[in-house]
Amino acid sequence: MIDMLVSLPGKRPKLFVMVTLLVVFLCSIGLKDLYFRGDYKVFFHDDSPEISAFTEQSDRFSPSQGMVIVLQDPSGDIFNAETLSLIRDLTEKGWLFPYAVRSVSVANFQHTSAVGDDMVVEPLVGPDNPLTAADISHIKDIAMADPNIHGGLISKSGDLALVSVSVRLPETGNLTVQVKEIVDHTNAVIAEAQKKAPNLIFRKGGSIALNDAFTTAAEKDVETLIPMMFFAVMVFLGFLLKSWRFVFATMVCWLYPYRQQWDSWDGVVIIYLISLLAYPCCCSRWR
Repeated sequence: MIDMLVSLPGKRPKLFVMVTLLVVFLCSIGLKDLYFRGDYKVFFHDDSPEISAFTEQSDRFSPSQGMVIVLQDPSGDIFNAETLSLIRDLTEKGWLFPYAVRSVSVANFQHTSAVGDDMVVEPLVGPDNPLTAADISHIKDIAMADPNIHGGLISKSGDLALVSVSVRLPETGNLTVQVKEIVDHTNAVIAEAQKKAPNLIFRKGGSIALNDAFTTAAEKDVETLIPMMFFAVMVFLGFLLKSWRFVFATMVCWLYPYRQQWDSWDGVVIIYLISLLAYPCCCSRWR
């Protein structure tokens, strides 16, 4: 049996090639479902206690994820007219984020105060607040004394502030595409804000930014580590096969899937055709 299999490529080369290409084609069918998934949950087992607890909480309450814009004032104090006005503007724009359900910051924090016998509830930095020196001093006194703001929406040192946008992603659809849509929108908002306040430092945070970081890191690996791996494989195949034709045929079949998005059957058909055309290059004659 073993002798027959070993001698088959020499006795029936055409049959062997066609059967091999058929096997390659069948094994390539799953490549149409290959894609990057920017989800931190893929790094945990399905039975992970942390994921189980998070899933239980999400099922009990409304599940949501978040994108956070962090503003840092190099002067060490965000309580100035320019920064507070920008935080107020970003908070309003947060409601326009894709899939946004809530936008929270120190600007729209609901502060309760007593005026005579009445209780007044209003945003800490209202849309009509002129942000005079007296207004800013009043806002700072309240923010640094309220535990819901101090150490949360505002850093304890007062040099950082954040705008938190809660989003609710659809249960169906491509998570990576949805995350990229939110991140692209966030980058555009930050770029516009950076023009208004070039002295401020902006950063992104939250689960959406974390998911995007995983996808970005994976794509960067594809651009750097994987080409290095292919180069090492080419060198190894060159020493092993002693023929540039065999190396060429092998690398063509390997490299193509990394250059395509497998969103349809087109990629599977094309890799089959490439395999069919590349194989004769490694033969001195086509029998």
